Amino acid sequence: MKNNKIALLACMLGFLSGCDDDSQAPNPQTRDPQKLVMTTSPDNPPFESFDSATRDVVGLDIDLAHLIAAELKLPLEIIQQDFSALIPTVQAGKADFAVAQFSASPERSQAVDFSKPYLKTAGALVVDSQAGISSVQDLKGKIVGVQMGTTFAQVADILKKEIPEMDIKLYNKVTEMVEEVKNGRIQAALLDQTAGAAFAKAHAGLQAIVLDDEVTTQTLSIVLPKGSVHKDAINQAIERLEKSGEMDKLKAKWLTKE
Repeated sequence: MKNNKIALLACMLGFLSGCDDDSQAPNPQTRDPQKLVMTTSPDNPPFESFDSATRDVVGLDIDLAHLIAAELKLPLEIIQQDFSALIPTVQAGKADFAVAQFSASPERSQAVDFSKPYLKTAGALVVDSQAGISSVQDLKGKIVGVQMGTTFAQVADILKKEIPEMDIKLYNKVTEMVEEVKNGRIQAALLDQTAGAAFAKAHAGLQAIVLDDEVTTQTLSIVLPKGSVHKDAINQAIERLEKSGEMDKLKAKWLTKE
């Protein structure tokens, strides 16, 4: 009984930890086929984050998911997990799709399918504003944090080949590695430029340095199971949202805030 209470408490706190032990993920054999289930990792504003005031998951990716569900005329259920659990959850059929600032890669494409891209974005370094870091060349002898399982982890590996003196440290959550930069335990965090700008704005003394180059530039897509019955409909919904101007409204809402 004591163990059950502990497990329940852990899931009640899932908005902080992600509750990534699959306790939120519906059973693929029993979940409602007339409902879209989306999984995400709400630790990456302004794309997906937990609003402590409303206790809702909010962000560009979340609004996009709601718009797609409306286009498909299906109710949407959102589950929260750590980023590393998202693709396995989709593979297991416990979610119809995952949205968490994903970009396609050859490795990922062997396991899951991707929608058409809905956004293009560059990478950035979040650093202490007094650290004297203004480019990747300044990362020699520095520790750089990246979120495990992301394409930025692959980007970091590429950068390390160019800068062998750079060390890489993996984190489960973006918020953790930004906090490490703030506390001086690492010297930089490698992530998306928009998320980087949001974190820099939220934490005094930090700044985001945009890496506007081919290596760090990414196109974002929705992750789907192989052979998903929703793939064509989701692609068509994205096209309609682009043509109607709804995608531009989302970008204006979430990506151009002062």
